[in-house]
Amino acid sequence: MVLRFVLYATIGAPMLHRGGIFLEKKNRREEYTKRAIRESFAQLLAEKPIEKISVGELCKLAEINRSTFYRHHSDLHALLDIMVDECLHEIFHNIVENRASSASYDTVLYDCILQVCAATERNKAIYKALLFGSTGTHLAQKIVDAVLQLYLNTHEPSDLVPAPETLMHYKYHVYGIIGMWSEWVRDDCALPKEDIAFAAKEQTHAFLYKMNELYLPKNYKNR
Repeated sequence: MVLRFVLYATIGAPMLHRGGIFLEKKNRREEYTKRAIRESFAQLLAEKPIEKISVGELCKLAEINRSTFYRHHSDLHALLDIMVDECLHEIFHNIVENRASSASYDTVLYDCILQVCAATERNKAIYKALLFGSTGTHLAQKIVDAVLQLYLNTHEPSDLVPAPETLMHYKYHVYGIIGMWSEWVRDDCALPKEDIAFAAKEQTHAFLYKMNELYLPKNYKNR
C-alpha cells in the first residue's frame, strides 16, 4: 500500500496501469532516440546539404542502428519535413495558448514571444540548421506566411483579402521581426532571450498597430 501511494504521488495514477513504470521507461527511451536523431541530423545539415547525407552516417552519429531509424522515418526527407512541422507547431502552439490568457495584452505578448525564444534556445542547433543549412525548407518564409494566416483568421471577413499596401506593410514588419530572431539563432542565442523577446514585442506592437490601421476596417479588396 505504501509503495502504491509513493508510485501514485511520483508518476500519477495513469502510470499505475498497463505496466506503467515500463511504459514510462519505454517513453523515455523513445524520446531520447528521437532527440538523438534530430540533433545528429541538425549537426550534419550544418555541414553539408541533405543530398550528401546518408542514413548510415546519421545512424553512426546518433549511435543507433538503421532499423531504429526506419522504425521512425521512411527517409531523410521525411525526417526533415517532420522537424519543420515540429518547429512550426512549437512556435504557434505557444502563440495560440497565450491568446487565451486573462493577463494584460502587453504581458501576454511578451510571455508568448519569450516562450518561443525559450523553445528556440532549447533546440537552437535544430533551428539553426533549418534556417541556415542547405535544407530548402524555407522555414522563415513558412513562419511569415503562418503569422499572416493567423492574423487573417482572427480578423478577416470570408469574402475579402488585404489590399496590396496592407500586405507590403505586413511583410516589412514581420520580416524584420523574423530576421532579428533568425540572427539571434545564427549567433547561437548569445544575447539573453529576455532581451530578444522585449525587442520583438516592441516591433510586434508596431506591426499590429499598422496592420489594424490599414486593414481594419478599411483597405479591403474584393476577391
